[in-house]
Amino acid sequence: MDNDGSRLILRPYKTCDADYIVKWVSDEKTFCGWSSDRFGKYPLTAETLNAHYREVENSDRHWQMTALNEDHIPVGHLIMRYID
Repeated sequence: MDNDGSRLILRPYKTCDADYIVKWVSDEKTFCGWSSDRFGKYPLTAETLNAHYREVENSDRHWQMTALNEDHIPVGHLIMRYID
């Protein structure tokens, strides 16, 4: 549950999530902290994010996940790495 008592849903990342995620990275400082320079230069675009995830798509050691609110709107994003 999140802070207001509503439930969150965790599911694998979908390319349509990128439109939400890039809006959360609103300045270069946030971008650098969030991405650790894995996504090239600021600003982050949905195309850049999806291209990066396509590169690691078949890796069993890199899973992208999206958290959704009860209305199925993305409200969070995380990457799990080196799952073993």
